[in-house]
Amino acid sequence: MGETNSSRFELNESKMQSTRTPDLLGNSMSCKESLDVFRAGTSNAAAMCGLPDGKMLLEQLQPQKCEMAPKPAEPQVCKAIFKDFGKLHCQLDEKGDIFTINDGKGHHLMKTGNKWSLITDGEKGSKEVTDVHVNKDGSYSYKDAHGKYSYDKDGRLAEAPAGDGHSRKYHYDSQGQLDQIDGRLGHWERQVKDGRVSWVNKTKNIVWQGDFQLNHGTLEFHAANGVQWGFTEQGKDIRLK
Repeated sequence: MGETNSSRFELNESKMQSTRTPDLLGNSMSCKESLDVFRAGTSNAAAMCGLPDGKMLLEQLQPQKCEMAPKPAEPQVCKAIFKDFGKLHCQLDEKGDIFTINDGKGHHLMKTGNKWSLITDGEKGSKEVTDVHVNKDGSYSYKDAHGKYSYDKDGRLAEAPAGDGHSRKYHYDSQGQLDQIDGRLGHWERQVKDGRVSWVNKTKNIVWQGDFQLNHGTLEFHAANGVQWGFTEQGKDIRLK
């Protein structure tokens, strides 16, 4: 197809005035008016025909900005930090707060949310505890429904409930042997004479022949005559044997 010959539009204008044709928007327009629109160019033609101007058309042709749905938040992964306090093995979160404790003696504490739970080797299930504190030397403490428990830097029981709001405190010698007890009956000290073990109550000046020992937090006395007693955290005295 060659170039358009403009001479084709040299028509009798008188005839154009009497004939009207609809424009693109359905407006009645004479042939002459249509020709005038063509000759006027794009800008004038838009105004004459009632079409949007070129700027508006270009804006409509521009790619529209779409509101993208926000990306789902990526799951946050806790980066645990392992740190030892003395002989105590702990895990810390990114804020530096301890959330697991393992004393190497069978006690495992774990924090979930704002709650602490204790699991003890050899015992079924777990129990809820509160007021968990860890010291730099590895000693630590917590409370349960019966009272406060404290462990020394070597993981040995240093304090435990004795019932009715009382507590028992334990002391060990350089070999780790239990050698002193402070409890409901006063202050006790361990003595060994001629290979025989006895405990002397310094408060009431009485002597028990036999030996005290701790069994999962319960204080037991194994008498020289074979009788055994248990003194529980609830303050009960139980005949074991």
